[in-house]
Amino acid sequence: MAAVLIQFLLAGIGVFAPLNFCNLVPNESFGCGFTLHAWFGRSVLFLLFVLVLPLAFAARAPGRTIWLTAGLLGLLVLQGLLLFPYYMGGQALRPLSALHVVNAILVLYVALHVAGRARQLVAELPPSHKPLPVEVMSRPAGAKGE
Repeated sequence: MAAVLIQFLLAGIGVFAPLNFCNLVPNESFGCGFTLHAWFGRSVLFLLFVLVLPLAFAARAPGRTIWLTAGLLGLLVLQGLLLFPYYMGGQALRPLSALHVVNAILVLYVALHVAGRARQLVAELPPSHKPLPVEVMSRPAGAKGE
């Protein structure tokens, strides 16, 4: 969820910061905010969303939680597809890319639900019935047992 908020921040930097705000990509028609926004979405968000899905299966999450988690990945793919009209559709189709922003809000909404369901799953875990032995608790971190 924090990664999605970072993505919004990077998009905002791309919109509101001057073009020479940070000169990561010289001779580009847009500032580094959009460059970082594009990179972050294509790499970090994609990797996180891909990793969360097997974790949902491993946690034996309910079916709806798994579908919501898979939906995050689907929405991220749609996010990229929504930019095609802007770059390839000509002037008449460019306004369709405004749905990129609406889809981003949907990504945030679904990410909040997935995080809430994960929190609920963790809260429902039974507490451990066996306390750790005193020898383990008094051993320095990294020390091996006998």
